[in-house]
Amino acid sequence: MSNRNTTRQVHEYSMMGRVSNWVKAMRLQTALVTSLSLWAGYITVSGINLDSALFLGTLGVLFHIFGFTMNEVEDYKYDAGIGNGSSHPIAQGKINLGQAKLLYMLALVSCITMSFTVSVLYGYNIYGTLALCASVLPGVMYNKYSKEEWWSNIYLSAWVAMMVLAGSMYAGMPNYVTALISIALAIQAFIQVVEGDLKDLSGKESSFCKRLGVDMISPYEYVNRNTIVTMDDDKLATFQDAVISYTKRFVAIVYGLKFTELLILMYIPFRYAGTSPYDMRLYSVIFFINIIVFITSMSALLVYVYDRDKIKKASSVHELSGITLVGLSLMPFSVRGGIMIAVLPIIWYIAVNKLLYQNSLNPDI
Repeated sequence: MSNRNTTRQVHEYSMMGRVSNWVKAMRLQTALVTSLSLWAGYITVSGINLDSALFLGTLGVLFHIFGFTMNEVEDYKYDAGIGNGSSHPIAQGKINLGQAKLLYMLALVSCITMSFTVSVLYGYNIYGTLALCASVLPGVMYNKYSKEEWWSNIYLSAWVAMMVLAGSMYAGMPNYVTALISIALAIQAFIQVVEGDLKDLSGKESSFCKRLGVDMISPYEYVNRNTIVTMDDDKLATFQDAVISYTKRFVAIVYGLKFTELLILMYIPFRYAGTSPYDMRLYSVIFFINIIVFITSMSALLVYVYDRDKIKKASSVHELSGITLVGLSLMPFSVRGGIMIAVLPIIWYIAVNKLLYQNSLNPDI
């Protein structure tokens, strides 16, 4: 056992270990999901080429580094005490707090500077840069208050919607489809926070789930509701066989929002796919399969016996199926752009998770 611990410690202080810790702190496995919102907004206004995809993709990665590193910085005290085995290099003292702050500020400055410079030199609409700057505010609000304000999901949703808006403005002016995609992705972001709240339900943060009455109870209490079994916070945090109790209001809101998202992503290709230059039969089959995965994975993550790993895996599958649906829904406007959205973020997510955590669908977060 001591040899294994020594090997792990050597790895932490090696060059690869340090790089790995920084990648984990930046949550780079989901970096292209942030780029996706810019790509999606752009495609609703104009077909996307390689230059535009690289430009917006780089902006998305830089903004992602800013937002997610700042989140790790703001939450480091909470993460240090949560005790659920997740990897938080800043909270664990593997990364200097001051250096992490410097990194996310440099990432933000680089993102905005690049956006302005490239827009001026290559003719992108400067309003895209202004919208990108405006999206900083809800992102910062979420990072500052996500553990304190149960409604903080709304901040993240607003940030994603504004990123879609920014993407559309780089190409021109937003339109009806831009609004629909921004709503769908805002809902996806909102539920992503809910998924995170569920996997960390034993924590003490104020969350949307807890506000709506979702709770961890003992199996005995679940079977016999007339007998109340109370547990202190420390015992509850390590009680792996706890049952999750959902309220009807919570279930109705979650499924209502996801049904709205699905209707939007189904309506767009139904309304605009008539002139698309691809095999509609193959397209329809792939779309239908993704709808089935989208629905079943949403049900799978609402587990009854608390299992953090199972929630994370089901959440990964659900979010990846949602990404694919977004890409498929935008194919009538740009076949290559839709395929790029449907494929690249998923490949990136699976590959980075496999390298960092040895598990493509269960990151150590």
